[in-house]
Amino acid sequence: MMLLRSPLRLKVRQVDQFCVFDLFHPSGQELSATLSVPEALAERHQNWQQIYLKRYELQTRARVGSKSGSGTPISYDWDQELRIAETALLHEFDRWLGQPELIGIREAIQQAVEQAAQTRLRQETIDIAPVTILLECSPLSLARLPWETWKLVPKDTALGTVRIARTCTTQITPTTSVSSPRRGKIRILAIFAAAPELNHGLDQKILRSLHPVAEIEFVHCQTVPAAANNGTQMSEKQRIANAIADERGWDILFFAGHSNEEANTGGKLELAPQTTLAMSEIEPQLCFAKQRGLQLAVFNSCCGLHIAESLIRLGLPQVVVMREQIQDAVAHKFLEQFCHSLIGFNDVHAAVLEACHYLARENIAYPSAHLIPSLFRHPDPKVRLFRMEPSALKRTWQQWRPTRWEAIAISTVSLLSLMAPVQELLSEGRYWSQAVYRQTTHQFPPAASPPVTLLEIDQASIDRKGIDAYKVKPMSRAYLAELVDRLRQLRVGVVGVDYLLDGSTKEDTTLSTAVQAAIQQQTWLVFATRQNDAGQPIRVTPAIAQPNWILQGNIDFVGWNVMLPDQPDCRETCPFAYQLALAQTLRSDPAAPQPQSNPVMSLHSRARQYLEQLNDGSKTLAFLKQPQFPLSLQPIIDFSLPPKRVYRSLAAWDFLERPLEDTRLTALKAQVVIIGSGGYDQADDSFPVPLAVRYWRSVKNQTEQNHQTLRSQVFPGAAAHAYTVHHLLTQHKLLWIPDLWLIGVAIITGKGVSLLLIGKKHSQRQTLAWLSGGGTIVYSAIGLQSYVSASVLLPWLLPSALFWLYILPALRRTA
Repeated sequence: MMLLRSPLRLKVRQVDQFCVFDLFHPSGQELSATLSVPEALAERHQNWQQIYLKRYELQTRARVGSKSGSGTPISYDWDQELRIAETALLHEFDRWLGQPELIGIREAIQQAVEQAAQTRLRQETIDIAPVTILLECSPLSLARLPWETWKLVPKDTALGTVRIARTCTTQITPTTSVSSPRRGKIRILAIFAAAPELNHGLDQKILRSLHPVAEIEFVHCQTVPAAANNGTQMSEKQRIANAIADERGWDILFFAGHSNEEANTGGKLELAPQTTLAMSEIEPQLCFAKQRGLQLAVFNSCCGLHIAESLIRLGLPQVVVMREQIQDAVAHKFLEQFCHSLIGFNDVHAAVLEACHYLARENIAYPSAHLIPSLFRHPDPKVRLFRMEPSALKRTWQQWRPTRWEAIAISTVSLLSLMAPVQELLSEGRYWSQAVYRQTTHQFPPAASPPVTLLEIDQASIDRKGIDAYKVKPMSRAYLAELVDRLRQLRVGVVGVDYLLDGSTKEDTTLSTAVQAAIQQQTWLVFATRQNDAGQPIRVTPAIAQPNWILQGNIDFVGWNVMLPDQPDCRETCPFAYQLALAQTLRSDPAAPQPQSNPVMSLHSRARQYLEQLNDGSKTLAFLKQPQFPLSLQPIIDFSLPPKRVYRSLAAWDFLERPLEDTRLTALKAQVVIIGSGGYDQADDSFPVPLAVRYWRSVKNQTEQNHQTLRSQVFPGAAAHAYTVHHLLTQHKLLWIPDLWLIGVAIITGKGVSLLLIGKKHSQRQTLAWLSGGGTIVYSAIGLQSYVSASVLLPWLLPSALFWLYILPALRRTA
């Protein structure tokens, strides 16, 4: 969106040896100054003009002829002479315009620039049009000067902040209407004079670069034989006039060829040798074309000051001309850069400036060429500068593309969302808030007996058993055997051992005996595995259990994700908790394979083979068989559930000292039992306590339920496995929606609201601000409830922060 501002009008007229400068501000303010015209300025301009003509004359047609007209040797370095003359001219021009008499006018212009800069800061999402000065010069000798080079602002000011365009000095016909841009492709009429010495083929090639956005019609003038009568010449002129007055209308009129100044006829075009067309001859056709939407005329030909003035008098919005003679190669370079800028959806003034800046950079090859082009504009402030309109998609992108501030905000928030430490911090806070929300609203899953019991070897168990310190790490296998055997006596169906038992000890036989006895009773045993630093698996030693007898599972975690197999058949290894859930499911299925002492096929293979053969099983079996989730979403552990609803905790010493008939022990038969660390000093799998778990530990009446673990300042890995087994068996699938997804939504909503704020009154801005604040609160409430009701975790902090980073700058701006 472009915020237009009315141009300043500067009228410069010469009276005898003085110049009168009149500045007209859109607000109605007028400033005047009178300045004497130094003779040196006219002399240096004349000198520059003569050298300019010599330089480009020698490079073009003078080389073909026998003489250049001046008798100067071709080997003379006109390039260097022209650069010296240009420097002298611009220096004298700057000195003249820098006189104290013009301080008031220069300050008024600089004040307008400062006001535009302040508006740009306030209205960041709007493009502020540069300050434009419409210059009227009389007489023609004054108009020939390079006014576009006038340094009106400091050197460190951004390029294009002040733009000088020209207009005519006589009575201007007001425009009949302000033309709206043509929808779809624009129409261009390109007229090429019959001039064999000019490379019109290159002109056509450059114009064809506009084909993606323009429909171009080429009209080539025909050479009229010398013996032809006036009727043939008139026929060629009429053909051009008819093309201009096409009923379909044109957006751009382009001419390439020879032209010259002619005050009485408004300039003239050479359509072909001996065929000249005066602008006054086609005034009716030009007026008709203007009514049909003609907005821009480009004359890539010589000496076009009179042509431009005559067209502006007719009410044409914009005209681009060359004030001096132009070499063919320079004309091509100008046209190429001009079209390149137009197709980039810049306005015609910016396109002319970019083409001139290119020629200035190429001053070695084309000296002084950047001083030649000029843009003439109709002074009516309602007339918009011509600009090629992008497609609907591109217009939408231009409106919605991020500003510099927004791009920084997006990059920062997106980067934060990808940083693991930040994610851990955010997840901790979210788990805690969800736990508080559950407790406050009393929204818990239906009461049921926890499917898991955590048999914890804590420091009290070690002390009561009198286990030597060197048998704690690794854990005493005799003690593990005692626990396994007692679980066998209780006929517990699924037992997980959350200890790595890869090495050999003297106690292996004791544990092996207990394992074999349990397997003979068809107890599912799942042992812990892990990959070492070299990527090799650490498995239970065969001296304790043969791989075919048991299941083995990886105990590593990635964050607090519910660990699932990469592939349904678990070719390498399955996660530890997943194997426990699978064993508990298959244990209750009469048709499922059961543990055996000397099986032909491994228990793992038989279980996977059985799952592959299932067609219509229970939901749990289907879930365990195909653990993939839509859009690669990863389920996470839900610490907002209180531990007492997920698993029961039983200290190992308490388990061994209770009688077998104890009701708490007999209830273990239907559960998954995990033997693991209870947080003793040398335990390897202790983690910092999640904030939500810490909250549950602080809730009244929770201490006695899990007394030993709750007093611990660590969170054992076995507890995380217990949460995972619970989620798998109860199909509690909590999905974390990636932050980047909601960041994308925040970008759209934030940009939409910021666009709505543009141009709104203060009261309307306040209303939108309150609505935005209310919407943020509502989204927070939806996020809290969706976590509980739909088991979907919607990120809140980063998307909400990005949303407000979008709209806060817009709220701070004045209406």
